[in-house]
Amino acid sequence: MTKKGLEEQLASLAKEELVQLLAGLAEQYDEVNKDLSLRFVETGSKESLKQYKAIIKASIKQYSDRGFVFYRNVYRALTGARKVMEAADAATAKGQHLAAAEIVLCVLHEMCDLLQKSDDSGGDVGGMIKEGLRHLLTSAEQGGGVDTKIRASLFAMTLKEAKHSNWDGWNEWRLSLMRTASLWMVSPKEKDQWWSQLDAFEAEEQTKEYRSSFFTEEASQLRYEVLARFDGPEQANRYMEEHLEIKAFRDIAIEKAILEERYGDALSLIEQGELGDRERRHWGLVSHWEKKRAIIYEATGDREALKALAKKYTLEGEYEFFLKLKEATDALEWEASYEGLLDEIEEAARSDWEAGSLYKKLIIEEKRNDRLLRYVEKNPHLLTHYYVHLVDSHPEELHMLFVKQITQEAKDSENRKEYRKVCDIIRHLIKAGGREHAEGLIQSLREAYKKRAALLDELDKIKLN
Repeated sequence: MTKKGLEEQLASLAKEELVQLLAGLAEQYDEVNKDLSLRFVETGSKESLKQYKAIIKASIKQYSDRGFVFYRNVYRALTGARKVMEAADAATAKGQHLAAAEIVLCVLHEMCDLLQKSDDSGGDVGGMIKEGLRHLLTSAEQGGGVDTKIRASLFAMTLKEAKHSNWDGWNEWRLSLMRTASLWMVSPKEKDQWWSQLDAFEAEEQTKEYRSSFFTEEASQLRYEVLARFDGPEQANRYMEEHLEIKAFRDIAIEKAILEERYGDALSLIEQGELGDRERRHWGLVSHWEKKRAIIYEATGDREALKALAKKYTLEGEYEFFLKLKEATDALEWEASYEGLLDEIEEAARSDWEAGSLYKKLIIEEKRNDRLLRYVEKNPHLLTHYYVHLVDSHPEELHMLFVKQITQEAKDSENRKEYRKVCDIIRHLIKAGGREHAEGLIQSLREAYKKRAALLDELDKIKLN
């Protein structure tokens, strides 16, 4: 029956018949029961939160095995939570921000409990938590017209939630709640409460034996945003300048100095960043600051400094810096030095896969097949990936490389999976125009490994034509 036809049939029923039908379906089907229960929950009451909690727990219990939800059942165990989140969405759409936040927090508490009692390898429970946090944040971002008293309640509620032990160890989620709280606050008193709590969280983070800079970086950016809103851009900028150890702040300061053509100040900021992070052995950040030097060198026309920097990162496999190096080098000098540069990149590729990627990109783009052949010969595992570039220019040498690799692979293989790999390489040899070599190889392998029935079976599957 079509939806329209079903609606017509239901419309023809008397009220008593419709009630009996729905009651019967609710008794027979748990999902119908949940949907109807949600429909008649009075959003905003204490009783409603108990009902929402019961709905979430019922789904989890249904798909639990002795109190634990296994991977295969996690998504279905979240059925109740998803339905309750729909109720939160509906409350927000009606402007019931306080009720919506209470519903979302109900979901979040149950999901945090479930994280400890489930195999969330698929990320479904974590995803539900992120959805709830995103709902709270979006409501705060769009809540400019919310009544002051309700804003105060939402601020207090969210700040209290951020303190909950559920978020211990989950810095990203706790900071999301602090960001949400910051968007609801309007009074200096609330700002002071929020600031003190963020300081407390950061102090606690500093006591941990294993900690990253993530919390401090994110917390500092939150403080900057709050200062800009409450105290104005001048105060916010002063805070930023006093905390240049924060990467985002130093980046802003460098970009501002470059924009204002204060290149000496920009270079000084870069050097300070390099020095500090070198002492802390933060090598990724050292590279980050060092690369920013290129902007200064380009703007000031310091070609020699730019060439030295660009060559360093070219040998680490960065194509962007290869282009900078080429652009900064005179045409005649480039022509005279380019072969030597390729040799250096090839040498670097022995211990750096990114340099290897750059080397292959360059010689393929420039059709340097002599170099590609030599590189593949040194790295036979790459043969099946790059032989297509060598078929026309070096067919015989290519075929000999195939023969050598296939012979060695066959010698080292011990099971059917490895035999299939050998035969796949033979098929590539045939595609490369080496059918005669393939025929000879197949015959020699048959004779050499007569007792390897699985290998002989796989060889029989190769089509030479």
